[in-house]
Amino acid sequence: DELSDTVEQLDAQLTNVQEVLTQLEEDIDRKTKQVENIKNRLREAEANQDEQYASMKQRIKFMYEKGDTAYITMVFGAQNLTDMLNKAEYIEEVSAYDRQLLNEYTETKYRVINLKDKLEVEQASLLETQEQAEIQEYQMSMLIDQKNGEIEKYESEISTKEDAIKEYEAMIASQNATIAALEASILKAER
Repeated sequence: DELSDTVEQLDAQLTNVQEVLTQLEEDIDRKTKQVENIKNRLREAEANQDEQYASMKQRIKFMYEKGDTAYITMVFGAQNLTDMLNKAEYIEEVSAYDRQLLNEYTETKYRVINLKDKLEVEQASLLETQEQAEIQEYQMSMLIDQKNGEIEKYESEISTKEDAIKEYEAMIASQNATIAALEASILKAER
């Protein structure tokens, strides 16, 4: 009964540890998928950032090489007032577009930084979850070892008690034989 109770308690503990371990493995899978998702988004954002940077660099190079003279030549090369206003409006649109590109590049740069930070946090969380899983696995192996030790101990005790029972049975049989012999000799003596 004591062995049964001990085994049941260890089984219950083992089941609890296995449930925790299963939950941790699910958490690890989920975190791994999140990390992969963030890595993919980060790669896309970095590629977008590189593309925007190359485009802006080319635009700045063009502006530096042509300078303000390209705009001035364009405005003063106008045929009439309407053409000059159209060209001025075009220059304003180009400037607005340049500002928009700069803003988009800045937003992309911050998105890359945020994704890198989030990736670090998720990787740290994943590492922590994996460490917890290793601890739970260790605890589970310790419980299994404890259970096996208890079983071996009780099997040894049972074996020892069975041997003692056999010795007692042999002694009882020997004593019964002695008693039977004494009874037989008493019966012979009485006759």
